[in-house]
Amino acid sequence: MPWTALGLTFAAGQNPYAALFLLAVLARSEDVEVSLQTPLTFLSHTAVIGVLFVLAGAQVFADKHPRWGRYEAMVSAVTRPFCAAAIVLSLLDAAAASVWLWLAVAVVIALCSHVLRVAMRRQLAERMAGMGYFLASLTLDSAALITGLLAILAPVVGAVLGVLMLGGSAVLSFRWRFTAGTSQGTES
Repeated sequence: MPWTALGLTFAAGQNPYAALFLLAVLARSEDVEVSLQTPLTFLSHTAVIGVLFVLAGAQVFADKHPRWGRYEAMVSAVTRPFCAAAIVLSLLDAAAASVWLWLAVAVVIALCSHVLRVAMRRQLAERMAGMGYFLASLTLDSAALITGLLAILAPVVGAVLGVLMLGGSAVLSFRWRFTAGTSQGTES
């Protein structure tokens, strides 16, 4: 389950409520073997799944709006690490010696994923006229959903894909920032 947790924490950095919703729904499914640990078994309750669905939808809606997206990014700086910690605690045995290490890794991955999401979305919005902000956000949400599903269905593949996407978005973000800085320097 650590690989599942790792892949889902990347997804939590993109959309925290959707990652928890996906985990809760698949934990209720009889076709997928996901068992939640004792303190957080309530996540698979029908009412909690409904609340997570509403929160995931609200987050997607707020994230797509350019003005509300800024506020959502600030609020998410707290909710994303919290959801990543909840994912780790729900999948790993709390008595395990390495749970603190996994918690630290999950929080770092979720925060890095969130920071890179904000940076890439801004840069894509600046590069693409009109629909850039919306398209960038929609692309990143789709990537999080695919990574989250793979993290549960094929844990190692999902974790590796999450790490690759995190590294790739970091490289792309820094490359765009560097090329934008050099092109501005040559124009002046």
